[in-house]
Amino acid sequence: MRYLYDTEFFLTIRVPLEKTAVAGVGLTFVISGQVCPGELNREEPVIFHGLDGLKTGVERWIGRIKGEIEATPVLRRLKEQEDRRSRLQR
Repeated sequence: MRYLYDTEFFLTIRVPLEKTAVAGVGLTFVISGQVCPGELNREEPVIFHGLDGLKTGVERWIGRIKGEIEATPVLRRLKEQEDRRSRLQR
């Protein structure tokens, strides 16, 4: 499954047909994939354990997208202010 919000933001996961034994968790679906933006890097691999793990991972991913989108107008305004200051200094 691939969810493409924008060319910059995506979530791709592979849902297995069978559960896997995971220490401390028991039998669960181990869902792997790729996200962008990641927690530390622009794009990174992810592993979710079961539906709850997937839900938590998607919520965190959406939070990172929200942060990126909210930062864009601020960065644009800073660039505009720098451009104006540069023109005034000339």
